[in-house]
Amino acid sequence: MSKLLLRSLGAFPLFLVLSIQAQTTTFYVSDIDASHGEVIEVPLSVEEFREVAAAQLSIKWNPEQLEFLGVSDLALNATEDGNFNLRRSEAGTLSYSFIDPTLQGYELQNGSELYHLRFKVLAQAGDEAEVLFAEQPTRCVVGNPQGTEKAAEFVGGTVRVIAGEVSNPPAEVQIQINPNPFSQTAQIVLDVPARVSADLNVYELEGRLVYNKIIDLDAGRNLLPISAADLPAAGTYVVELSAGELRLTRKFVFTGRK
Repeated sequence: MSKLLLRSLGAFPLFLVLSIQAQTTTFYVSDIDASHGEVIEVPLSVEEFREVAAAQLSIKWNPEQLEFLGVSDLALNATEDGNFNLRRSEAGTLSYSFIDPTLQGYELQNGSELYHLRFKVLAQAGDEAEVLFAEQPTRCVVGNPQGTEKAAEFVGGTVRVIAGEVSNPPAEVQIQINPNPFSQTAQIVLDVPARVSADLNVYELEGRLVYNKIIDLDAGRNLLPISAADLPAAGTYVVELSAGELRLTRKFVFTGRK
C-alpha cells in the first residue's frame, strides 16, 4: 500500500468520528461452489454503495483450505500496489483501502464487484472454506464525503467444496439466494434430483425462527420468492431446507425496506 494513500487515510477524519448515518452500505463475499484443486475467483460485492468517500477492511481465510493467488478485476481505479496490503496473504489475511481523491464520494449499482480474490482450492470435497471480514490488521470502516463514519455491514461467504467438476456437478440438492443481499425481493433457488416435500425455514443469526413454509419441489430447478414482508427487520439470516436427514443452509442479507 502506498505511503501517500496511508497518509491520506490517516488525515481523513472518518476514522476518528463516531457519528453514524442511517443508510447501511453492505460489503459481502459471495458463496460459491468449487472442486478440490480448482482455481476460483471469489467476488467482493457491495449493496447501497452511495456517497462512499473512503473505506478500509480486512479479509481472512484458512490458508490450509484456500491458497491465495492474487486479486483481479479491480474497481474504483484501484491497483494491487496502491490499495492492498498483501504482506500477510500467505497466512490468510489481506487488507484493502481506498479514498476518493475528490472527496465527492463514489456510487455503485447494487451487486457491483469491487474486486475478485483468486484462490486455489486445497480443501477436500465436503469441506466448507469461509472467507470472512476481520478487524485485524485493519478495522472495517466506511466514510462519507462529510468526514463521518457511515453505517456499514460486512458479510463473509463460503466456498463449498463438492465432488467432481463444478461445470458438471453430481445430482444433489443445492440451494442459493439471488440476489444476495436484497432490499425488496429475492429468489431461493433449489436444485433437486427428484420430487421431494421439504420444510423451508428462515432463522435470525441468534436462532429465532422468522419464516416457515412446507414446500413440494419438482425434480430440477425450483424458484421460491422471499420478500421484505417475510422478514422482521434488516439483518443477516440463514435459510434452511430440511427433508428427512437432509439439511442445507445458506446465509443471506436483507438490507431493509426502501
